[in-house]
Parts: sequence; structure tokens; C-alpha cells
Amino acid sequence: MNRPGDFSEIFDKNNRFEYCGHIGKGTYGSVCLAFDRFKKNYIAIKRVNFYNSHVLAKRILREIRILKHLRNIQNVKYIEKDLLIFIQKRDQIYINETRYILFQILQGLAFIHKAGIIHRDLKPNNIFLDCNLNVKIGDFGMARSNFYSDRRDIKSTYVTARWYRAPELLFKYPHYSYKIDMWSVGCILGEILFQKPIFASNTYYDQLKIIFEWNGTPSNDYIRNYASTSMKNLIYRVPLYSKIPFEAKFATIPSQLADLLEKFLEYDPETRIDTADALKHDFITECFLSPEININLYCPVPDHDKTFNEFRDNFRDEASELLCEELIEKSLPLNPEE
Repeated sequence: MNRPGDFSEIFDKNNRFEYCGHIGKGTYGSVCLAFDRFKKNYIAIKRVNFYNSHVLAKRILREIRILKHLRNIQNVKYIEKDLLIFIQKRDQIYINETRYILFQILQGLAFIHKAGIIHRDLKPNNIFLDCNLNVKIGDFGMARSNFYSDRRDIKSTYVTARWYRAPELLFKYPHYSYKIDMWSVGCILGEILFQKPIFASNTYYDQLKIIFEWNGTPSNDYIRNYASTSMKNLIYRVPLYSKIPFEAKFATIPSQLADLLEKFLEYDPETRIDTADALKHDFITECFLSPEININLYCPVPDHDKTFNEFRDNFRDEASELLCEELIEKSLPLNPEE
């Protein structure tokens, strides 16, 4: 089978993998499907060029370490179809299907959060399903450790696709926590229910406006606590909207489901539902027992050992070197039993 030039070197130098087809190409690299002749399974291989970008090198190194950290968690696996395709191809999505998919997303996210990691890019394209609706969470390219969750930790707010971005991110609040993932789950749930993105927009202003229409205008206290000065000017230009309880707003869906959706899309991250409580919600426990997530994984990916400027200044001598060492040290074993 002909293969793109991006992957020629990989398959020419290593006969362990058989090229099976092109999966996709993004801004930072390409992905192909390959067959592992030793382990007898299909895998995805990503090829990226990190030498020309210190930011990309840091992101890739972080992703590799996070995936290593989560490698024994079953929700990290290649599957050929994603939730977006599932939503688009179904004429009708049933409540029990929705419950089953949501239950698995919450289970996977509970493991991720327990491991001290924020995914930061949850959207239907990154939720994968097989023909039996078994769910896997993918694409940890934007993930990072939740090493601190207070004002010591200044994180980038330019994460998560905008339609799935929590209000604190839209408001440019840099001290966010794993609760941004819970808002994204609410957006995904809404998209499953209504078969279209619930907060689709073309501009920041439109994004705020449609969220305020759904949720009512946030309180002045919330805006004061979470919005940057530049965002306050934009926020106060949006018309005022009254809050309508979701149970009344969406009378066509079960009341328990409307309640859970509302808890995901809570403005305040302090009171927004987490995975543990979501798994105990009546909508979930009507069919599934709430699992005990008994793991105690310390996330070995703190982002505070160096400032960004230090990392940037030492990029070629350190970041690339670290990444190369990581790849060499943890390269795939040739023993199929390992």
C-alpha cells in the first residue's frame, strides 16, 4: 500500500509495523493506522516535528508523559469512529443510548481527574465509539496536570474548542481547575440530545450571547471574580437574560436528564458537578451502579519546575533533548509479551 512521505522513514526502518492507511493530518502533524506484527493489533502512529517550536515540544513532552501515566487505564485506545460521526448519522438518539455513552465518558473522566490531569479538549471529535457504543476518551494533546488549583497556577485559557469552552476560560480566568472538563461534558451531552452543537458561534460575542440565553446572565459577583478587565467590556455589551430552569426550558427530555445537564452547565466551577457526583446522579443510577474509582495516581507532570521564559530560553538544549530522551528511553519494546 502506498504511504505518505511523512511515514516512509518510520516503515522503512522498522518492520514491526505495517502501514494500513492515512487517518488524518492536523496543524502539528499526521496520523496513520498501522498493524503491530508482534502484538497483533492495530495502532495509531502520530508523526510530529517539534524541533521548530518550543511550545509544541513542551506540549508533546507533556502528552507523552501523561499517556504513559494513564497507560493502564482502559480509556486510552485507538477506535476508528468518533461521537461526532455517531451524532450526525443518527436520525434519532435514544435516552438509554445517551445514558450509556455519558456513563462511560464520566467513568473515563473520573480516572483522568483522579490521576491529577485536566483533559482540556473534550469534544465529540475526541470521544471515540465502537459499533457496540463502547467509549474511549482520546487526544491528550492539550491535557496537563492539575498540580495546583489555586492562584499559584497560571494556565493558558486558550484551550478547548470554543464551543465547548467553560465560562471561566471564555472570561480569561487563568486559575481554572478540572471543572472546565465538566462544562465540556455538558456541551457534549447537549449535542447528543439536540443533535447539534448547543453553543455554536462565530465570534466571542456570539459565544457569550448564546450561553447567556441558555443560562441567564451571570451575576455581577461572578463576572467580577472570574472575568478579566478586557472581557468585562465585552460581557457588559451582551443583553441581559433571565434564568429559566432547564426542567421547564426543555420539557421534552426527562426531568432527571435536564437536571443533570443543568448541573454540568453551572457557571460557578465551585458548585459545578464533578464526576463523582455525576456518576451518583439519579439519571445515571437508574440503570448503572455508581462505580468506586479506587486509584491513587500521582501525576508526574508538574508544570512548575520552570517558568515559561526559562523553558523557552533553554528550548534547544533542554526541551528537545528531554523529548528525545523520553522517546528513546520509552520506545516500544520489541518483545510482544512486554
